[in-house]
Amino acid sequence: VFFFCNIFPSLRLREITGDSSKAFLEVGGRPMIDHVVSMVPPKIPIWVTTNRVFAPDFERWSKRVVRQIELHIEDTSSIEESPGTVGSLESFISFYGIDESLLVLGVDNFIEGTLWDFIGHFNGGNLLVAITHMENEDDLSQHGVATLDGDRIVKLVEKPERPQSHWAALLCYVIPKRLLGAVSNRHIMDRAPLGKMPRAGDFISYLVDTGETVKAYKNEERWYSLTTPDSYSKLVKELRG
Repeated sequence: VFFFCNIFPSLRLREITGDSSKAFLEVGGRPMIDHVVSMVPPKIPIWVTTNRVFAPDFERWSKRVVRQIELHIEDTSSIEESPGTVGSLESFISFYGIDESLLVLGVDNFIEGTLWDFIGHFNGGNLLVAITHMENEDDLSQHGVATLDGDRIVKLVEKPERPQSHWAALLCYVIPKRLLGAVSNRHIMDRAPLGKMPRAGDFISYLVDTGETVKAYKNEERWYSLTTPDSYSKLVKELRG
């Protein structure tokens, strides 16, 4: 299993990040990305992807981290040039010739604990997606919202205006080796908003709609996703408390 930390400029968080990456927002006295790395079990190779603008910051950070970190610098310098989550995954898989199952984790995830249990639920053949229960519809609307049948995701709508369930899909999933090629399927492009690149939820919904069995992992730990300034403030306050 490989680890891929998906890092892009965040328009929604720009008022608190300024010209820096959200990866370096301070949480509990440490940058967010330190917490994300600590979630990953030892001996799992870690790649971090970023763009040319943030590359110097990540290069400095990687030199002080205890674990081995490989940086993948995309040839982009603005959000407008970003290939999106799916595009980044596709280029990453192709560039490194990845041929093993791939753990994908966004830098805006914060969990108390590690991903041991999550990874342990991966059966080797089906996409596994971490989901968490959210009551607030405004929070839900920032995520892909999943409809379940037992432990299967039978429908996923990315950032819906009116969520049909309270299960939010997080940018935390494992792609089995047999589905790595599906990341480059051109039909995923049709699911993205007009003028934008495909999002993680577009990839998942494509698999569900084509008959793939997509498994859901119901997270029971305290898990936060930093998607807005309010979500960041809430996390900081709760850790202080």
